[in-house]
Amino acid sequence: MRKTVEVPILSRRVTEGGQIVAIEVSRPRPVGGKVECAYRLADTRRTTEGPDSLAALYRALLEIGDLLAQANRGASARFVVPANLGFPVPPAGDRPDAVDGADVVATQTITHAGDRHTIAIGRPVPAVGGDGMLCLFRVDGETCAIARGWDGVDAVLNAVAMIGARFRLATDWPLSPAGGGFAPGVATVVATGATTAI
Repeated sequence: MRKTVEVPILSRRVTEGGQIVAIEVSRPRPVGGKVECAYRLADTRRTTEGPDSLAALYRALLEIGDLLAQANRGASARFVVPANLGFPVPPAGDRPDAVDGADVVATQTITHAGDRHTIAIGRPVPAVGGDGMLCLFRVDGETCAIARGWDGVDAVLNAVAMIGARFRLATDWPLSPAGGGFAPGVATVVATGATTAI
């Protein structure tokens, strides 16, 4: 019996020993005083936690990337294409066909140069023409920006990288509510609740 996570917002299939292995990541949700993000990798369901939905989602992507990198050690170049955080880029025919609306799946508020900025990341949607996935994101009330990727995982990771570049943040900025993941003295994170639409 296949173990699934709650309605997946991101998915990818990779090859391991000639077998297709599915990776699914669910929408982060509040649990107690934290936010939890469930994911499934090779029929094993796991969860990560964070102070907010973006931190929990990003931590899940990091854990999956670490698990894939560990599985790849000792293998003879199983993943021979570019990768983000250990995720192999899927072949063109392996991308999902459809994803429902671009609702917000993760939010976080950061303080940068004394100003608070609320960041919202949307659920990835197929690009027009089916060439990859798009991830809308917004900083404060500005016009939405768009990150593109081979699939939803790649699109979300590119959105996080684009936001980090804009504010000159360290690569793992979504994980650091105390500011430890940021370039020194640049920004801090304040946990926020989830919103429903970009």
